[in-house]
Amino acid sequence: MSGQIPCPDCGGIIVFDAHALLRGETFACAGCGASLGLARESVATVANAMAKLDALRKQGDGRRAPG
Repeated sequence: MSGQIPCPDCGGIIVFDAHALLRGETFACAGCGASLGLARESVATVANAMAKLDALRKQGDGRRAPG
């Protein structure tokens, strides 16, 4: 699951992969080099939130009309 977040230092865009963040990878701003990562204490909370989001997406996919 890819995403983007504004860099808190320069306002540029940091592109990241949420699953890679859970594995401990960090991502850097192309503009200033500031890095984005998860603290170890946050991994379980983020993993739980991602699981709930995935479940909601699957429920939504089942409700879509064919087309």
